[in-house]
This record gives sequence, structure tokens and C-alpha cells, in this order.
Amino acid sequence: GAYTVKLEAPIISAVSINATASIDIKGILKPVTNLLHLSAPSVKTEGIVANGQNGSLLPLLPATAPTAGGTVFIQSDSFDADSPAGATAISADGGNAALTSLHQGGDGGTIHIGSDAKPIAGDVMIKKAISASSGANATILQHGGKGGTVCVVSGGRIDVRAGIKVSE
Repeated sequence: GAYTVKLEAPIISAVSINATASIDIKGILKPVTNLLHLSAPSVKTEGIVANGQNGSLLPLLPATAPTAGGTVFIQSDSFDADSPAGATAISADGGNAALTSLHQGGDGGTIHIGSDAKPIAGDVMIKKAISASSGANATILQHGGKGGTVCVVSGGRIDVRAGIKVSE
């Protein structure tokens, strides 16, 4: 029979999830590092958040710069991104600069759903927004971090029912 690996918690932390069964993620999946790898015959997720860290201004210390968004790789025969708990199914946004710093926002990250070497064999369903945008700049800066990349490669149909954002 068919097996499913079900991960259910408000927040799930991982670096890599490889399964020979389908993966059903109920909750927000956050990479432990800036890289997340998901591989299974079927992947269904409510939310993946691989955003960069925001910059900060701590008293008596130099301001820290925000970091770039993470990298997400999804390899599967079918993929379904839906997020009933939030507006974004997958985000790899750059961190925001502290408003009063002199930093630009962090660069947007990279999201790969399938690849040229191993496309998603079946259909890709994107029901909620995907974002790999740059973070917000400090108040005095007009230009900042680079936008990210979203790449979807499928041997089947790609059904996008929500926005895909890679830059502000």
C-alpha cells in the first residue's frame, strides 16, 4: 500500500528530508541552516520559511547587516503548495535592514521546485504565494539587495493560482 510521512507541529526544523514515501507537512518548515532539501515521491506543504535574518541595532554595538534568504530544493514526482495558516506557501526572502542603519536589505534566496536534471514528473500546484524577494532597506537607502530566484521545472502541468515574487 501507499505510505505517507506526516510531519505535524507549529514549527518543524530540518536540513534535509528524504523519504521513499509521500511527505505531508502540516505546520511551518524552517531550515536549521540556510539550506533545505526535500525529496520524496510526493510533497505537500503548508509552509516553508527560509528567510534571511533581519539586521539589528543594539545599544553600544555596531549595527548588524541582514542576511540573504535561504535556498530550498524540492525533488518529487508531484508537489502541492498550500498554506491555509498563512499567505505564503514558500518564502526565501532576504532579511530586513534596521530602519536607522546604513544597510541594504538582504538578497532574496533561491527556490527550486524540480530541476532540469530531475523535473517534477507530475503536476505542480501552487495555491498560495511563493516569495524570494529582497529584504527592506534602511530608511535612507533607495536601492538595496538583489531579488531572488524561483525556478519550477515540471514534466506535467504547472498550475499557479497565486503570486510568485522575486523582487520588490
